[in-house]
Amino acid sequence: MQFMIIATEFEQDLDKSKTPGTGAFQAYMGKWAQFSEAMHDAGVYVTGNVLESLKRQLASGFAMASVEFMMARLLTQKKEQLGGYVFIDVPDLEEAKMGS
Repeated sequence: MQFMIIATEFEQDLDKSKTPGTGAFQAYMGKWAQFSEAMHDAGVYVTGNVLESLKRQLASGFAMASVEFMMARLLTQKKEQLGGYVFIDVPDLEEAKMGS
C-alpha cells in the first residue's frame, strides 16, 4: 500500500539555517539525507520531490492559482509551508507511521 509523507515547515523557520554552504545548512540537509537513505535501505521509497517555497514561486511569477489556493486553504492556520513529499510503499498504515 502506498502512502504519501508531506514535509512542512513553519513559515518563521523558512529562512533560518537554509543558506547553502553554511554549517547550519549542511546539518539541516544531513537530516533529510539520513531520512532518505533509511527509506531507500528499507526498500520502501517510491518517489519524492522538494518543492519551491511559495515565496520564491511568487517572486519568480511561477505560482499557479491552485497552489496559492491550496496553501491558503490548508496551511495558513498554522503558518506552515509545504516543502516536499515522499511516496512510500509499506504493508499498512502502522508501518507508514513508523517510517515517518
